[in-house]
Amino acid sequence: MRFLLRLKHWQLFFLTWGTPIAIDIYSFSNPGLLIKLFPLIMTVFSITLLGWIWAISTELSKLTPKEDQLNINRFKLIFSVPIIYIMGINLFLLFPDSLKFLETILFSVALIPIHIISLFGILYGCRFAGRAIKTIELGRIATDIESRREYGQIAVSFIGIWTLQPKLNKIVAH
Repeated sequence: MRFLLRLKHWQLFFLTWGTPIAIDIYSFSNPGLLIKLFPLIMTVFSITLLGWIWAISTELSKLTPKEDQLNINRFKLIFSVPIIYIMGINLFLLFPDSLKFLETILFSVALIPIHIISLFGILYGCRFAGRAIKTIELGRIATDIESRREYGQIAVSFIGIWTLQPKLNKIVAH
């Protein structure tokens, strides 16, 4: 996923947000087509955005000195939960007929806690990536207060891609 850190901000924005918006506009007059393309839109968006957060966290942690490294193994464990969950939902959307067994009451009851856990996993991933960026900039482990701007920009990826990606290009280039 390192290649995501080398993309220009507009390229990453187009992959993450532009493609889904373009497909949405294209299929505006045909809602049936939009429903068929929605799993593809979700998959592209999810892989790109979660891959970007994963790449920031894993690649930048390699650039920090040993004594200043954040706990990358905890990040990988926690952030894997939403990745697996979202890819599972995307598979369900792509192949709804072959996964009829998931439509049980047990699955419906389990869906809400898994969804909430995934939400916290995504927020943790955004926090970790923000701290990784700030840690590289400061040359020491950044506190949560010091990295709150980066965290917010990653959490609101629509803005964060435009503001953080040029900074990430410079960090990765060195």
